[in-house]
Amino acid sequence: MSSFSDLADVNEAGEYQQGVLGDGAKETIQGKRKGRILNVTPEVLINDDMGAISRPTIALGQAAGRTIEKDVYALFALNSGAGPTMSDGHPLFDDTNHGNLAGSTAPTAAAWDAARQKMGSQKDPGGNDYLDISPAIWLGPLSLGTQARLVNTSEYNPDDAKNQKYAPPNTSRGMVKDVIDSPRLSGTAWYLFADPAVEPVIEVAFLNGVQTPTIDQETNFKTDGLSWKVAHRYGVGAVGWRGAQKNPGA
Repeated sequence: MSSFSDLADVNEAGEYQQGVLGDGAKETIQGKRKGRILNVTPEVLINDDMGAISRPTIALGQAAGRTIEKDVYALFALNSGAGPTMSDGHPLFDDTNHGNLAGSTAPTAAAWDAARQKMGSQKDPGGNDYLDISPAIWLGPLSLGTQARLVNTSEYNPDDAKNQKYAPPNTSRGMVKDVIDSPRLSGTAWYLFADPAVEPVIEVAFLNGVQTPTIDQETNFKTDGLSWKVAHRYGVGAVGWRGAQKNPGA
């Protein structure tokens, strides 16, 4: 939803004016059905002294969660790293149309502050007012995680490496609540995201709200073997761009 119109003055004995609550923006998430079957022969079950093969539900559940994570990170690689195409025909990260793509710099305190200013300048879908959102999550590859944590925790500006004793205060200290560095990201690009509860960017949508995979077990009547089927029904997609900032890195 968009925001409602600003309130207008009401003259003495005058009438209130009509306002507009716009539809805002609309994005679509395409759901899919994913799954696998694990077949175990009776010979394997007989020789399974530890009883591990007869209880594979943990491994199947981990596979389901891992698949969702991979699908989410795959969105970042679309359009040569610009992310998925949004309903307006432009990729998720597009500075001209979305104002969320910066120049190529390392994750320094100055770069964080520049991204904070751009995110805070985003307006609601109706263009009525600034959203006044701020970064809450830093995301990047493992190679940049240490530097990002340094920026987020240093008392003094870590950009001034020559003399920390006389360095100015770190104005980006504590800017984000969480620093996430993932092996599923490579290169030098890094991202700042707003709190997803305030301004979501990427969502995982589950069929009928069921967020856990279904696991079924079946016994083969003819062979005494066992089969397990794990299935998950969900979709991933970008639902907004205002709560994200990308820096291609240096």
